[in-house]
Amino acid sequence: MKIMCLRYPLVPLLALLLGAAILPSCGKTDEAAPAAQEKVVSKPSVKGDIVTFTGGLEGVRTEAVREVAPAALTLPGRLIWNEDKTVRVFSPFAGRVVKSLVQLGDTVKQGQPLVELASAEFGQAQADVRRAAADLQLARANASRAQELADAGIVARKDLQQAQADLARTSAESTRASVRLAQVGTGAGNNFILKAPLAGVVVDKNVNPGQEFRPDTAQNPLFVISDPTALWLVMDANESDLGRLSGAPAGTKLQITSSAYQDKAFEGVVGQRADFVDATTRTFKIRGAVANSERLLKAEMFVRATFPLATNAEKGDRVSIPLSAVMLDREQRVTFVAREGVSFERRRITVYQEVAGQAIVSGVTASDKVVTEGALYLQQLVNAARINTVGAAKPVTAASAAADFATTTVTNAATGAASGAADMATKAAATVLPGGKAAVSAPPVPAPAQK
Repeated sequence: MKIMCLRYPLVPLLALLLGAAILPSCGKTDEAAPAAQEKVVSKPSVKGDIVTFTGGLEGVRTEAVREVAPAALTLPGRLIWNEDKTVRVFSPFAGRVVKSLVQLGDTVKQGQPLVELASAEFGQAQADVRRAAADLQLARANASRAQELADAGIVARKDLQQAQADLARTSAESTRASVRLAQVGTGAGNNFILKAPLAGVVVDKNVNPGQEFRPDTAQNPLFVISDPTALWLVMDANESDLGRLSGAPAGTKLQITSSAYQDKAFEGVVGQRADFVDATTRTFKIRGAVANSERLLKAEMFVRATFPLATNAEKGDRVSIPLSAVMLDREQRVTFVAREGVSFERRRITVYQEVAGQAIVSGVTASDKVVTEGALYLQQLVNAARINTVGAAKPVTAASAAADFATTTVTNAATGAASGAADMATKAAATVLPGGKAAVSAPPVPAPAQK
């Protein structure tokens, strides 16, 4: 019996709640609207995409727009000798090392002796030069004698021509033997002196006293002479980076870093790039030049090379804003930009990339400030004003927005609380009178059953 008494009084209560939710929409002024107006001190006015407040505003926070750093790409690389200033020295003759005349790290001049070799082949080359000289001398004498005899009519003209041909042949052989010996170098007796073909620093040495050397089986050079102050950089770029690297032509400056020098960066320049992609690694080579005046960098050292990809003209209008400032209006991305006073403008933007909580966009400038907190409230005001403009309704204010919010909340709460008595609640009707008042009628409450 007590349960029945507690259940039925809910019906008038639900009807009253529904009536209270309908009254603000019917134009009646009640106590809820002044209360909402007292909480919101600043009154907003919306004109197009601009929201302006007459007083102070709380709950809205702005943040300055950031400039975007130029796009860059970092590639792994390896330092090698500058081949334009490097020579690998081999001996043209087989022989045995008698004495090394330079040490690793020595600076040498062009033509400076490097090593002395005892070489039978060098002795043969010297013998060829002497034999060719002797043959040339004999051929000259025979040609001179034939000329005299031919002038006297003693020998035929063909004998003179044969002598002259022998002279030309031996002269050519003598010249060849002399030039070859002059190109490979000189010696002391049968010992050959190997000389430096270029000036530079001895950066590698594979010579030991008594070592036998054969040029036809040699794999490593006797000496490597180079200029350590100018190195080459070989980078491995992925096939997918071909399009991005179009913004880094030859001559683009590089910034080179190494794990050996954490706090120091070196400068370089982009050079040539390969015209083919490796079939196994799907990478292609890019070569650059590195200045190494302090000789801190070493050949075969692994480094990282960073260089810009695009010009500032291509991406000069792009800036960075927080992701919380980006909102979606239908299919268009927008953000609210702070104006003078307490005013905000909704502005359309284009989002290019989202990374680390930031969005790379265009449509705002680096001097702007965007709304990061409270943008949803501003978006609701603009959308409500747009809807009211289309329907020719009253202008949106903070009080009306709060009243609509309260109406929705009360209605949802009443519906959830009276889920068991939904059929009886729907029978309650609100009749709007001509004066703007609402008369709420509810079914009569049955009397409690007698004991």
